[in-house]
Amino acid sequence: MKKIILSVIIPCYNDGELLLEAIESVKEYNKIDKRKEYEIIIINDGSTDYKTIKILRKLGRIYRVINQKNKGPSAARNNGIKKAKGEHLLLLDSDNKINPKYIEKGIEILDKNKSIGVVYSDLKIFGENFEYVKKLPDFDFFSLLIENYIDTCTVIRKKAWKDVQGFDENLNKLAWEDWEFWISIAKKGWRFYHIQEPLFYYRDRKDSRNKIVNKKEVREKIVRYIMKKHSDIIYKKYNEFFIKKNNEIDDLNNEIDNLMNQINSIKESISWKSITT
Repeated sequence: MKKIILSVIIPCYNDGELLLEAIESVKEYNKIDKRKEYEIIIINDGSTDYKTIKILRKLGRIYRVINQKNKGPSAARNNGIKKAKGEHLLLLDSDNKINPKYIEKGIEILDKNKSIGVVYSDLKIFGENFEYVKKLPDFDFFSLLIENYIDTCTVIRKKAWKDVQGFDENLNKLAWEDWEFWISIAKKGWRFYHIQEPLFYYRDRKDSRNKIVNKKEVREKIVRYIMKKHSDIIYKKYNEFFIKKNNEIDDLNNEIDNLMNQINSIKESISWKSITT
């Protein structure tokens, strides 16, 4: 039996029909590389929709389906990852899709560099009548502390998940649990790799859980929690940032002073005086 290289972790709450699309996008990887074995783990996070429950029962004959009471995506992912056999993980939400090259390139990058813990890509955002590509920046820790620009859908090293003891389940019913997760992983010294092409397809939905963050009181509660939990690294990185900027200003002032000295030297030279008199 082949060694499981990668475990695909998919939490699902009442998204049965979309879940089928997500799985089909993963199965496209079979056409790229049949040599590498992967597993799909679906976590039923207390779904109540009859169609979804019926679909999950059928999928349970083919894939591993873990049933739990509704606890939120953080707990669902943690529950699935605990059962995962792969040393690498693809984190995929049930309403999104991937380009199969995401798996191929993610595995290759993690295998080649043991210091990289997270691989993320640009994304294609799509809806019923639209789609567009969103380019993401390369990883910068200070920028990450200001805002999250990395979606949950990534290829990560399971050891990185272990090092931070998984997703913070205190953020289960809120949102942005992935933002806190990335900060925790970066604090542990893991590097992030940005694939500069859209290999992740994000479905823009009116009923998206992230829409609740538009509520000011929810957003402020999440930010306060994350800032308090990671106050040590936030202070350190902000301090480094301002020291760097001050040094850049000092360097610029020194360059200006040197330039002015050169100009004054030229003005005092005999050749300059002979031209200007």
